[in-house]
Amino acid sequence: MNTRTLRTVANAFAALALCIFSAKAEVVTYDGTAATIDVDTHYDVLVVSTATTVTIGQGVTLTVDELVGNAALSKAGAGTLTVKSFSANSRISASAGTVRFAAGGPTDTSAFDGAGTFFHVDASSAASLTTSGATADGKALVSQWADVRGAGHPTSAPVGGTGTTFNKPWIDAAALNGLDVLDFGSYYKIGTAEDGYGAALCWNTDSSAIREVFLVQSDAHGSRSQFLLGCKWPENNSGRTYDYHRGSSGALFNTTYSSANIRNGSIYMDGLPATAATVPSDGFHVFRLVQSGTTKASAFADDRETPGRGGIRLAEAVVLTANLDAVSSRRLEMRLQQKWLPGERTIANLSLSNSSVLTIDEGVKITAKGGTLAPTATVTGAGEARFEISAYQYSHPAKAITKVGANAVNLRASAARRVRVDEGTLSIVTAASKLTPALHLDATHTGSFTMNNGKVQYWKDIVTLNSSNEKLARQNNATQMPLRMENAQNGLAVVDFGDLYRSGRWPSANTPMNMVLSAELTTVRDVFLVVADTDDARSAVSNESLLPQFLLGHSTAYDFHRTASGQFGILNLSYGCGTSASTTLALDGASAARNAALPEGFHLVRISPASNAKVNQLCKERSGNAYGGLKYGEILLYTGAKLSDAEAADVTDYLLNKWGLPNADGTGVAYESLEVAAGATLGLPQQSSTAALSGAGTVSGDLALASGFSLKVSADAPLSVTGKLTLPASGTVEISGDVLSYANESVVTLVSAGSVAGGQSAHYTVAGDFANTRRKVQVFADAEGLKARVTHCGFVIFVR
Repeated sequence: MNTRTLRTVANAFAALALCIFSAKAEVVTYDGTAATIDVDTHYDVLVVSTATTVTIGQGVTLTVDELVGNAALSKAGAGTLTVKSFSANSRISASAGTVRFAAGGPTDTSAFDGAGTFFHVDASSAASLTTSGATADGKALVSQWADVRGAGHPTSAPVGGTGTTFNKPWIDAAALNGLDVLDFGSYYKIGTAEDGYGAALCWNTDSSAIREVFLVQSDAHGSRSQFLLGCKWPENNSGRTYDYHRGSSGALFNTTYSSANIRNGSIYMDGLPATAATVPSDGFHVFRLVQSGTTKASAFADDRETPGRGGIRLAEAVVLTANLDAVSSRRLEMRLQQKWLPGERTIANLSLSNSSVLTIDEGVKITAKGGTLAPTATVTGAGEARFEISAYQYSHPAKAITKVGANAVNLRASAARRVRVDEGTLSIVTAASKLTPALHLDATHTGSFTMNNGKVQYWKDIVTLNSSNEKLARQNNATQMPLRMENAQNGLAVVDFGDLYRSGRWPSANTPMNMVLSAELTTVRDVFLVVADTDDARSAVSNESLLPQFLLGHSTAYDFHRTASGQFGILNLSYGCGTSASTTLALDGASAARNAALPEGFHLVRISPASNAKVNQLCKERSGNAYGGLKYGEILLYTGAKLSDAEAADVTDYLLNKWGLPNADGTGVAYESLEVAAGATLGLPQQSSTAALSGAGTVSGDLALASGFSLKVSADAPLSVTGKLTLPASGTVEISGDVLSYANESVVTLVSAGSVAGGQSAHYTVAGDFANTRRKVQVFADAEGLKARVTHCGFVIFVR
């Protein structure tokens, strides 16, 4: 037996017991040396400090209450790895056996109320809250919030200095995971229009030696300006600090006023690394601030007493004057997440190969941000799983997946082409891009436009919107300002740059339009454009081989020159980034030749230049010899480095789904085969197509059958398409069942549909049980779906 030595904090001899009896240790560290587990074993905490392989024997279970660390834990052997809670940066892979995510996990935080803890308040502890007897909308107002450790520790109260009395927060009962939180009301700032309720709680003593902070907190009532922690003391204003200043942009910390000791430390939100510029989404989050030096605070929801207060909801706060060790810090963070936000858990990487099994207990939700899922792997249990796995990360070249188990699973749209759903629900989903581009212009974002007499004067970058370094596209000449057109593509607005103009060739009947960027981009490495030629532009070049306008422009560079050989070519192979064979082009999510044509209508164009490219204007060639002729829906420009395949897949899925664009096959995602068993459901995000369809379950969404399709269904249990079923003129329908049980002139529903397009008069080739009979079987479509008409063939009598 190859049992590796384990380093144990609470029990140094636990390793000796692994081969003899079930061992339990407070903290066990895996540091890269292979481990073998031969008997049922339970760890309170498993720290994976270096990538490690653990082999678990047949019939053996290793149970881990808390998995900590960002190194990979590889599971081998036929046994079971059961994990109850884990840090968001955990990485698990399995080549055999079972990985089980179980409900439960520790929630107690008392172990962290040691000498280094300065203040620990918990809104779910009724004993720590003193109410004033007054109410706000029937909710009890809090006059004091005490440290949960009791007497001798700090308290907070809504007192104010220099004659000021702060409003009291109120108890929002059972607001988060069934536990009480404190609501500090709307934001109030003296001398501004933000004249809200403005509650605050001031500590009865301050600390100028804070080193680590944990907060379970939410923005409230539309505010994005409040401090994460405030500083009231001393009374005379001197010494009051901005350490936890957020500013007004919604970012976690203001880069001018907040403490550098926070910004230079480690910032985490919901277990994942964040930065000072991170803007939290709505709702509660767990924040962990591991500081590089000391900071000062003396209040909750207060900006130095008088400027501003309120605007938050607070569930729990732990303030420490000493940094915890890395393991303890992550454990406290995990326990707060488990206590307050026990729903969906995020794991950095989850990979299952061969015939390994993933089991998810009821009530547990897992989101895998990366990894691979082999077609021979299975997912079971009553919990929920989401695999954000792109086609490029998918481990099997055939890109097939089988869904089993009663649980609901979401799978990235690009992750599979052969899908089989035996049980439960498999929903094909598309990712919303969370990557931050160097420039992001979005015609659907109404707040990013400044209009001038109905025309677009400024089109603002939504990444830097309303910030001190705001980027934008502008046009100060009223005759050349583009138009914003509502409901132009998938019900969404686009920006229309009008007619096409090229000096000396096509004088425009109407003035063409263009815009100039406020900031030049010189290191563009990835471009995503939701773009279309205007009708006038396509008409002007209907008999030409050269298209003059640039997809993107620059005052001196040809980088995105479009006068390519071939009708409506996207890139010119003689100029700019089109000259390099290393420049890649994708059209509607599929790889395309660099000089591929841009089809009529809106499409998604991705250009990845081989080297840095330049952009400083839209719809304009260098000095302006050609401009106009394009409509833009969305523009994303990434600088510095080419996106990974997985990152590009995220952006592609996001844009295709948002703008209702077809994939390169013309219909959405094209599947080789879809199989949906009775009682199971396959959800599709947009109209997709398949060459083969079988089963008796439900397809939720729109579906097109490819020409020459193969359909396998039962006459006894029809398959259901809840949306539109699009049928071609030819295909084969294999029908199982006992045809003799149907009476003469019977009509059987094979596929029911919300609506049907095409195929109404088409007759299809019949195979299977219904073909091997003397009865005549004719498959046809009507408004309700695909049906079969069964009739007798009759008899022929020969007389001699």
